[in-house]
Amino acid sequence: MRTCDRIGVETMNVYVHIPFCRRICTYCDFPREMAKEPKRRRYVKALLREAEIQRTRLSSARTLHLGGGTPSELGMKLLGELLDELSGMMPLLEEIAVEVNPEDIDESFCRQLADTPINRVNLGVQSFDEEQLCRLGRGHSPSQVEQVFARLRQSGFDNIGIDLLFGLPSQTLGAFKQDLQRAVALGPDHLACYHLTLEAGTRLYRLWRQEALMDLPGEEAAAEMYELARDWLPAEGFEQYEISNFTRNRPSLHNLAVWRGEDYLGLGAAAHSRLNGIRYANVRSVKRYIEAVESGGNTSCVESAEAAKDDLLLGLRLREGVDMETFKARHGTELFSFSPRLKEALAAGLLEVRDNRVRLSERGQLLGNEVFARV
Repeated sequence: MRTCDRIGVETMNVYVHIPFCRRICTYCDFPREMAKEPKRRRYVKALLREAEIQRTRLSSARTLHLGGGTPSELGMKLLGELLDELSGMMPLLEEIAVEVNPEDIDESFCRQLADTPINRVNLGVQSFDEEQLCRLGRGHSPSQVEQVFARLRQSGFDNIGIDLLFGLPSQTLGAFKQDLQRAVALGPDHLACYHLTLEAGTRLYRLWRQEALMDLPGEEAAAEMYELARDWLPAEGFEQYEISNFTRNRPSLHNLAVWRGEDYLGLGAAAHSRLNGIRYANVRSVKRYIEAVESGGNTSCVESAEAAKDDLLLGLRLREGVDMETFKARHGTELFSFSPRLKEALAAGLLEVRDNRVRLSERGQLLGNEVFARV
């Protein structure tokens, strides 16, 4: 197979894309589809074949993250088979994380999940408001989230994350605070708060374009929601370690590795890799991916060789920011020499320098896109 395995680099972090969903959420533009059991099984077989080709690199992996799509949509039998094979190729793993939808996690699934090597579970909750869940095309209820969370805890999972969205149609500051309060009341170890983005091609975007959905919160209202999360969650024991991510001493090791510019390998359709500063992307189509693996063809192509720019764009998302000495050692140039327009952001108070690290200021967190445009 003519893939990025030709480049002799050591991979420390692995992402596996599971592109299947029970239903298509109205806001999602990630590569995903609804598929029956035969296609799901054929896809897993292709994944394992790609993994076998990458076995040398996988042997040094530190993190494994299964995302999607919806990994839990594979069903526990197929997901368990995949995990057994993959974890057997990665003896040094510290974190094995999986994204799940609450509607997939009944008592039987939860018990079986606890028998796998998974030690981190992330729940795609998005909202605790029934109307918002319906509008987003989610298949679970708020009470179901609470039941699933309790099941996971009872099954022994001590590292559970919850994802929320804000800036939803008709959402008020008070409504988002209620979402935060209900999430925190469950006692998660990690909480991610993402601003809803209307992506072209999604059903929610089409509704907005047709003027059937014109009540999205404005920029100022969305900024207030973000500030609420940023300012209120620390009082509840959460530390902000990235623009949208908060934790009670259980950060995502996989995401941290990516944000810090470490190498990672992506397996599966539409998965991305970064190896020796070069980014690769696997083919997006599930059908084409399976066919390429089965025929021994090429599954990936070079997407970007701009490692220094990537390190800045990702590193500035972290509260720790970008270490200037590390940046110079890695890329052979001073940070502000490589990206002189960032001096404008520094002068405007959107960036700050502390302990030889460059990071977004509190105001810069609200206007991050203005900073990133200067990189």
